[in-house]
Amino acid sequence: MKQFKHLIKPYIIWASILIVVPLILIVLYAFTSDGNEVLTLHFTWANFAKFLETTYLSVILKSFRLGILTTLICLVCGYPLAYIISKYSEKVQSFLRQEGYRLPEAGEAPDVGNMLTQLSRKLCCSAEFPHEIGVFLGYPLGDVVGFIENRGKNFTCCGCWKSYGDPDAAQKHFDQLSKCTAVYLRLFHSGTPILRLAVAA
Repeated sequence: MKQFKHLIKPYIIWASILIVVPLILIVLYAFTSDGNEVLTLHFTWANFAKFLETTYLSVILKSFRLGILTTLICLVCGYPLAYIISKYSEKVQSFLRQEGYRLPEAGEAPDVGNMLTQLSRKLCCSAEFPHEIGVFLGYPLGDVVGFIENRGKNFTCCGCWKSYGDPDAAQKHFDQLSKCTAVYLRLFHSGTPILRLAVAA
């Protein structure tokens, strides 16, 4: 693995530019007054007094709500899917091992967090997009392998994903998923909590 360490350098550079530098600027603006030039900064605590103003407080509360909602969605969707994958057939497990994943050996307890960590590392650090994510999303193995081998071309049917098997069966499946999505969207917009929808699924 040591020979691949240099591959992380572009990520470190972009992370510094897009994450570290903006964070430094946020801290800088938080402790300085308006109209400052770079060489004549005037530090102040006045900006923090604005936290309790109605406009800023509503934005902060909305950010917390969105963050909590996003976290719940990830937990509800990610962990069950990873657990299902850990119980998948030998063909799926063999495919994931071929793609570089470490799956639990026979007799080992499913390590859901570790599987999601491996996927997130590939999403962040791989030069190419990890198309095996389709397996995590519940796509049929044949369609995931077909997409990779054909580079997204030559599919027989296209709906929620690109299918490489029987087009009639695939279209029927896509129609069922569309109906399911419409029902769940209607329930969500009518006020049904996400956790209750997940339990119903």
